[in-house]
Amino acid sequence: MRRGEVGMIDVPTRLVKPRRFDIILSLRGVTWRRVQFEVSPDEAGIGQPMRTWPPALVAHTHWADDYARAAASGTIRISLEDAVGELNTWIMEIADLQ
Repeated sequence: MRRGEVGMIDVPTRLVKPRRFDIILSLRGVTWRRVQFEVSPDEAGIGQPMRTWPPALVAHTHWADDYARAAASGTIRISLEDAVGELNTWIMEIADLQ
C-alpha cells in the first residue's frame, strides 16, 4: 500500500484548500486498486448546528424586488409577507401529519 502525490484543489471560495491524493493497493508489485481520497476541513457542514424540523421561513428584504416582479408577471395579488406566512402554515400542516 502506498500513497500518491498530494494535490491541492483550487477552490476560490475556500481559505483552506481541499487536498486530493490516491491510495494505491498493490499485490505482488502490481497495482490492484487505486482509491482516490479528498480531504476538506468543513465537509458536510460538520460542526454546524443541526437543521430543525419544521423550519420557520423568513422573508428576507432582498427578496422583495424579485418577488414583486414575479408576482406581477404571474398576476399574483398577495404580498411577500403573506406568501411566506401561508408557506409557514402549509409546512406546519405537513409537520402535523407526521
